[in-house]
Amino acid sequence: MEENPLFYLQLPVGYPFPSNPAENPLTDASVRLGKALFFDTRLSRTNTISCASCHHVDRAFSDTLPMSVGVDGATGMRNSPTLANVAYHTSFFRDGGVPTLERQVIAPVHDEAEMDHNITLAAETLRDLEPYRSLSMKAYGRALDPYVITRAIASYERTLISGWSRYDRYLQGDASAMTDAEVRGMQLFNSETLNCTACHGGLT
Repeated sequence: MEENPLFYLQLPVGYPFPSNPAENPLTDASVRLGKALFFDTRLSRTNTISCASCHHVDRAFSDTLPMSVGVDGATGMRNSPTLANVAYHTSFFRDGGVPTLERQVIAPVHDEAEMDHNITLAAETLRDLEPYRSLSMKAYGRALDPYVITRAIASYERTLISGWSRYDRYLQGDASAMTDAEVRGMQLFNSETLNCTACHGGLT
């Protein structure tokens, strides 16, 4: 297998390096492959829906709808949450029943209200096409298959780090980064009265 350097992950001040499975190291090839797959509508049965269709880049990789819309206009069971900082998550979906990003990738591909496809068939469609053929071999030493798809997309998602907002700068000591009204809102958000941070806090 040709050389495949590790991916340089730039992190905000004070952020720990996220852990990922030993069998799926973050490399240049795996991230490039995962990004290509993330935006490819051929992962859906109708070739119309990609991961990015519900996780919009300009919306912090989240959706703007109460319930996300899949193939043929089907309405899903949930809103697509942000993917920012999912590298730090230890469980996925509302019930926390999926323990890894790699396994999470499978669900939307097979869900009838989302991509409504079979990940094995999707792999067969893309396997011999570029850049999938060369990147798959470079990243994982094997042809594109479900193993590669799930791990590559998970690798790309682990690079979606958020920590350079005005709020982050304020926490890092820049008192001018937020307005007085925003500071008051933050204090109320963090107060014991509202307890918003019971669910919304930290890197996750």
